[in-house]
Amino acid sequence: MSYSFEQLIMFEAVSRLGSFTLAAQEVYRAKSAVSHGVRALEESLGLKLLERSTRSVKLTAEGELIINKVHQILHASHILEQLAKDLNGEHEANLTLVVDGAAPVNQIMKAVRQLTQMPIETKIKVIVEHLHKVRDRFESEQACMMVTFGFSNVKDLENIELPPVELILVAHKDHPLAGYTMPLAKSSLKEFIELSVADCIDDPLRLHNDLSFSSDHLIEVSDFSLKKQALLGAVGFGWLPRHLIEDELKTGTLVPLKLIDQSNRWLSPQLVYRNTPPLGTVGRNLLKRIKEGMT
Repeated sequence: MSYSFEQLIMFEAVSRLGSFTLAAQEVYRAKSAVSHGVRALEESLGLKLLERSTRSVKLTAEGELIINKVHQILHASHILEQLAKDLNGEHEANLTLVVDGAAPVNQIMKAVRQLTQMPIETKIKVIVEHLHKVRDRFESEQACMMVTFGFSNVKDLENIELPPVELILVAHKDHPLAGYTMPLAKSSLKEFIELSVADCIDDPLRLHNDLSFSSDHLIEVSDFSLKKQALLGAVGFGWLPRHLIEDELKTGTLVPLKLIDQSNRWLSPQLVYRNTPPLGTVGRNLLKRIKEGMT
């Protein structure tokens, strides 16, 4: 049995992206080279790892089991590489941070900007995702940090509580709901269009489930930026983090809606980082700057 580390990298990329073309772009190899590498891995193991068709590439039952071990091998290699660089006093080559779109991204980007003004060679990547997808990307990208909500302690991960994020139920000043002066009952909102970020209602983390009004008219958007644009277009009503709409609240473009039972909600973000491998020089610096800017 003989296979290369590069073949494992190719297989992992294909299984995650579901495409030889996308995997080839990610690992900077020709599509034919990736296809040949994965085929050689299958022959070496004596297993069919992928189901190939003209439309998609999916893991076989054997592939599902093998990919878990491949993830462990790649993670162990990453730990070894990072530890060696840190012991040699080198800056890590790459640093990836995944951030929930509901978190105060501007403050985080300020910390990143401060870091990039220093003489470092580290390639910094910031990814904005939503809900449980934040943790999915954190793992798939082998990111060193993430800002998420509702995190539970996990082995090899540390977390720091950040200031809570206030969510406000708002509508455009020209929306019919903006004219109501008396507190609204949830039932009275059902006839209006409700705007929601996709997956919020069925969020497996159950953080946003109580934010839905089960409206008869629901429009789902992909992220909070699009939700804000829809609200500014007076399409409907919905929750938005206060830090995203400070200016619109001051000018009265967006109007807070009063509910009979609590008009605002709060979410507690957490800064999560790996301790295995430990953060490198640049990672520790970024962690410090984010903590200082958000506490």
